[in-house]
This record gives sequence, structure tokens and C-alpha cells, in this order.
Amino acid sequence: MEEFPQQLPVPKGPARGKSRPRRPREARFKTQPVTFAEIAEVEEEGASPLEEERARRSFLQSLENLRRSTQALYCPTTGRRTATPPQQSLDSSDSDTAQ
Repeated sequence: MEEFPQQLPVPKGPARGKSRPRRPREARFKTQPVTFAEIAEVEEEGASPLEEERARRSFLQSLENLRRSTQALYCPTTGRRTATPPQQSLDSSDSDTAQ
């Protein structure tokens, strides 16, 4: 005969009419108020042109790597994977040129 798992005893709460005292909620959900002036100030802080160029190059490199990795998976001319020659340019706009 199969044995079923035994039920564990359920802990009983405090006696009726004698509930536990609640924790004070003063410390819960405290946040620092933010003014619209502070938000506008953060939005006005722009990245330096050097940082923007680095971010752009990094993004384009990631895009190119993704394109290369998926190109082998979805080669429309043949059903097998083909090796792609490495390109010198990091700019994805050059990827449309003849290889």
C-alpha cells in the first residue's frame, strides 16, 4: 500500500482577541523627495562628445558582431554555414558594401 506524505501541524496564531502588536510603519517606504528642478538638471547634463563617440563605436561593434553571428545561421543561398571573411571596418554602414 502507498504511503502518502503526512501533513505537518499548522502553527496556531495568537488566541482570539489577542493579536500580535503591529510593527510601526514609520520607517517603511521612506524616499527622498525630488523636485522638478533636480530632474531637469539631470536631463541637461549631457555626455561629453568623447563619451558619446565611444558609446557609438561600442554600439556599432555590438551590432556588427550580432550581424556576423546571425549571418552564418541564416545564409539564404545555401543551407550550410559559410565562413565570412573578417572586415576591417567597425562601422556597420560599411557592411552593405561588396565583399
